[in-house]
Amino acid sequence: MEMEKRINSQEQEEDVIDLMEIARLLLHKWKLLFIALLAGAVVGGAYCAFLLETTYRAEASLYITSNESLLSFSDLQLSSALTEDYAYIIKSRTVLERVIDEQQLDMDYKQLGEIVTVTNPDSSHVIRIGVTTTDPQMSRNIANSLLNISADQINQIVGNGMPSVIDESVIHAVAEVKPSMKKYCALGGILLFVLAAGVLIVRMLMDTTIKSEDDVTRYLGVPLLASVPYAKEMMESIPNLNEARLKIVYPQIADLPYAAQEAVNILRGNLQLSGKGIQAIAVTSAHKEEGKSSVAIQLTKSFAALNKAVVYVDCDIRKSKTLRRYQINEQVVGLTEYLSGNCRLENIVYRTDNPNMDMVFTGAAAPNPSELLSDTMFEQFLEILKANYDYVIVDTPPINAVIDGAIVAKSCDGTVMVLEQGVTERAEAIRMKRQLTYAGVKIIGAVLNKVGADPNGYGYGYGYGYGYGYGYGYGEEQNDKKKKSKK
Repeated sequence: MEMEKRINSQEQEEDVIDLMEIARLLLHKWKLLFIALLAGAVVGGAYCAFLLETTYRAEASLYITSNESLLSFSDLQLSSALTEDYAYIIKSRTVLERVIDEQQLDMDYKQLGEIVTVTNPDSSHVIRIGVTTTDPQMSRNIANSLLNISADQINQIVGNGMPSVIDESVIHAVAEVKPSMKKYCALGGILLFVLAAGVLIVRMLMDTTIKSEDDVTRYLGVPLLASVPYAKEMMESIPNLNEARLKIVYPQIADLPYAAQEAVNILRGNLQLSGKGIQAIAVTSAHKEEGKSSVAIQLTKSFAALNKAVVYVDCDIRKSKTLRRYQINEQVVGLTEYLSGNCRLENIVYRTDNPNMDMVFTGAAAPNPSELLSDTMFEQFLEILKANYDYVIVDTPPINAVIDGAIVAKSCDGTVMVLEQGVTERAEAIRMKRQLTYAGVKIIGAVLNKVGADPNGYGYGYGYGYGYGYGYGYGEEQNDKKKKSKK
C-alpha cells in the first residue's frame, strides 16, 4: 500500500510546475534570449525610423464659466462641476460630425474622436482640446473648428452663455511630435524577449518526456546509474558466423568514443557497488527503440574488459532483432529450444572472439513466450549461468509492451531501466516502474540514454557535462534507416 502511494504521488508531480526548472531553462538559453532581445530592439528601431510618420499636435483652450459680470461662489462651484460634462459634449457625435462637415474630412466621427483629446488640467475651469495628425495645418484647422463648434453646442445645451475662448490654435504653435526611438527599441526588445521566453517555456511544459537526471529522481525516485551521450558508433557492426566453427560468433562491436565508454564503465561500476548477490542483471525499457539492447551489449563488453566471465542473454522471444542486427543467417538454436526441452544448455551458449564474453540468442519464435519464461526451467537456466559466469546480462522485452519483460526481470537479481532522453514519456516511465514494482522486481536504477542525440532539441543544461555527463544508444529503427541509406 505504501509503495502504491509513493507511485501515485510521483504521478501527481507531473502536474506541478517547477519554477526552478523554468529558471534553469531560461538561464541555459540566455544566448538565445539575448539575441531575441537585440533582434527585437532592431526591429522596433527600424519600425520607428521607416514606418512611423511624424505627427503634429495642435491645441486650443476654453474657459468654462458664466458670462455674468458678477460671479458668485455657487456659480464657480457649478461651472467646475459641469466641466466634465462639457468635455463629454465636445467629443459627442453631433459636434464631431459638424466638424467633419465644416472641414470636409474624409473620416467618420469615430475616427475623428481617436485623434482628439479633451483634458481638464488640475480640475480647473479650463478645457484643453488637442488634435494630432500627420499634417500641421490640418491639426490646426480641426482644433479651431472643434473649439468654435463645441462652444456653440455647449451654449445651446446648457444655455448659460458661450464659454470663453482662451487660445485658438496658430500654425507656429503646432508641436511636432517625433516618435521615440528609444521607446520603440525598448518595446521591440522586450516583446521579442518575452515571446522567445514564452515559446521556450511552453515547449518545456508541453514536453512530458524524461530529459534529465532531475527528471529521473523526481518522477521515478530511483538513482541514475549513468547518463551516456549519443554515439553513432553504438550501431552494432556486422559479425560473421564461422561455418566451420558453428558454436563461435564474432561480434564486431564498435569501440565507443571516450565519453560514451566512460559512461558505460560508470554504469558497470555502479552495478558492482549495488550490493551483494547482483549477478543476473536485467536491462529493460518502457518501449522498443530506446536503446536497451545496445546498453546490454555494451555493458556485457565492459564487464568482459575487466576479465570477468559474462554472458549476454537475449530474452525477447516474441520479436528479437539481435540475429537480424548481427546478420546471422545460419540456423541458430537458442533460449526457446532450450526451454521447450529440445536441446541442451551447452548447445545454445555461443562463444565470441572475446574469451570472457559469451552470448545466448532467443532461438525460434514461440507461440507461448510468457509460459516458457514463467516456467521454473527459466529460473534454473539463470542459476546455472550464474554458477558459471561472474555476470549474466539479460536483455528483456519492453515492459509496457508485453508481460514477458516483468517475468524475466523478476527472475533476475536486479533490473536497470533504460530511458531515452527526450523520447521516453514520464507517464510511460512511471508505468514501467509500477509494473516492475508490482511484479516484485528489484530496481537498481536507471540509465539516461542517447543524451544529446537531438541537436535541435531545447534541452536545458543536461547531457554532456551534467552529472556524469554521458550517455549512448542507438535504436534498431535508426540502424535500419542507416542501412537503407547506404543501398
